[in-house]
Amino acid sequence: MSFGFSISDIITLTQLITRTYNGWKKACGEYASITGDLAVLQTLLMRVKAEAEAPNSLFSRNPDDLKGWKTLYKSCRSLVAELEEILNKYKSLGTNRRRTWDRIRMGNKNLDSLSRQLVKQTAGISAFVSVLGMSSQGRVENKVFPELLQRMDHIAEQIRNGNASSSTALTTYDNDDKAVWREFRRDMIGVGIRSSDIHKYSAALKTYLSRLQREGLLDEEEPLNNVYTQTPASQSSYPENDSQLPTGESKQIQRNTDDIEYTGDRFTETKGHNLRNTEKELKEAEELGAQVTERVLSLEHPDALSTMHNLASTYRNQKRWKEAEELGVQVMEARKRVLSPEHPDTLSTMHNLASTYRDQKRWKEAEELEVQVMEARKRVLSPEHPDTLSTMHNLASTYRDQKRWKEAEELGVQVMEARKRVLSPEHPDTLSTMHNLASTYRNQKRWKEAEELEVQVMESRKRVLSPEHPDTLSTMHNLASTYRNQKRWKEAEELEVQVMESRKRVLSPEHPDTLSTMHQLASTYRNQKRWKEAEELGVQVMEARKRVLSPEHPATLSTMHNLASTYWDQKRWKETEELEVQVMEARKRVLGPKHPDTLSTMYNLALTFKTQNRDHEAVSLMENCFQLQKQILGPQHPNTELSRKTLSQWAGREHNI
Repeated sequence: MSFGFSISDIITLTQLITRTYNGWKKACGEYASITGDLAVLQTLLMRVKAEAEAPNSLFSRNPDDLKGWKTLYKSCRSLVAELEEILNKYKSLGTNRRRTWDRIRMGNKNLDSLSRQLVKQTAGISAFVSVLGMSSQGRVENKVFPELLQRMDHIAEQIRNGNASSSTALTTYDNDDKAVWREFRRDMIGVGIRSSDIHKYSAALKTYLSRLQREGLLDEEEPLNNVYTQTPASQSSYPENDSQLPTGESKQIQRNTDDIEYTGDRFTETKGHNLRNTEKELKEAEELGAQVTERVLSLEHPDALSTMHNLASTYRNQKRWKEAEELGVQVMEARKRVLSPEHPDTLSTMHNLASTYRDQKRWKEAEELEVQVMEARKRVLSPEHPDTLSTMHNLASTYRDQKRWKEAEELGVQVMEARKRVLSPEHPDTLSTMHNLASTYRNQKRWKEAEELEVQVMESRKRVLSPEHPDTLSTMHNLASTYRNQKRWKEAEELEVQVMESRKRVLSPEHPDTLSTMHQLASTYRNQKRWKEAEELGVQVMEARKRVLSPEHPATLSTMHNLASTYWDQKRWKETEELEVQVMEARKRVLGPKHPDTLSTMYNLALTFKTQNRDHEAVSLMENCFQLQKQILGPQHPNTELSRKTLSQWAGREHNI
């Protein structure tokens, strides 16, 4: 680490927090929540240390990137030092624990204020953890994030002082994080904060805001009693997943994910000190961290579980499935013991764990958990509570991923109708369910129903979100697919060009979603016999996907498969064969020799052999393809039937199935 900051600074603060934690634990139970927050703070700092040591860390970048962190570190160190000073006074005033503590409490009228500051520091460091995770993916501009936190603190202070116009709305909803977030977002936009910046850091900001609200820091101030209490976080999350990846011959399916989830935790800041950074010190700090973490987790402190829950969500958002799963299972089991198997927080963790399974295509495990959560939420909350509907929405997606169209449709219709009643016909969650239901119709080749729903969602999302919001573009992309499936090439092309240009601006020219639309547009050109345009775009997408995904990623192979078809349409047999051999061998390795996509390429390669009069190779490969299709897809499947007819034509006789 450089720029006047080192890991030893984190170690120093960690040691200070550990000393203060131990002291407050012994002092008095009246402010036991301070002990809990100090323990969580220490655990979070160990996470900061791990992130700081990562090669892509925020801490390895330029000094401007560290400004926000340094401010947080300085305020955190100052606060903990003040708490330690109070402890030192306590130790010097005698041995009668109760009477001495009373004297300390009476002499420190700002003790409750310090307690509230500690809550803010813990929430702050927690949110910054998620920002560190974002920075490893190159998505953070850290001049902006501290300004957003500062603005949120300022609005919260106005509310506590009774000076904010939104105070009544904010304190009307006890635990309605989403209502509070809407008010804060409106206030921040009102003072000139860009909507795009708020959206970028929304996960971390929502965690910070949620913590402020739970700890009463959004309530108008009243005279404080001497007891500071803390309630566990209720982590409600709403992952809305509509997923489709490019597969098959000239057809691709786009996956859209609408996650409404509070993830991440926020950070405090650090200033460098002249300290020897020895291996011994690092080891001691790690041992201290392990001790405190073990102590917190052995007690299964609700705030520690809340932090772990959020961290698991952060891992999942970074596609670190194994870490997300491991942490999710730990939190689920602990919350079952500490809270109850059907406590809302336990169910929230199970809901998120099911999403982690689904992200790994472990459909059965995801389905099992989602059914449990759905039934429990119906009992504990209500059949039409937003959280219940969120789980039903996800379960419908899990059914769709398993091609169980009827079950997916039935559940999707239920959720759509309920969300229209409970939320509104144009609420983002309602639109997400309608978007997914349209995909279910499309997968059943029910083009008219799919089109009708997609047009509704597209128009609503343009109004409610914006014409270039990623969710709006996702629906436009899918509507273009529906047009293409009906051979309405001009309408498909018009939409695809719009989406491609918007995604280049909003996401990036090589974002996977941008490349997905370009892949689709290339297919639309090919279906209109515009070979040169199809080829040019296909080559661009292939090269970009090799860089962004990998040379053997299924999406890359899908583009290569389609590009080979474009060469074949131009009678460029050698180029066609070269690509098809590459794709077939790669698909055998990546997907398996019997996967439908592998068999699709095998069929095309057999045709390529036949066009070059290599009859023996063509018949042999087509026969192999036919037998595997009959085994995997069934004798009546359209692809099996096509292979049978092709073999019959080549042999001049009816081929037996």
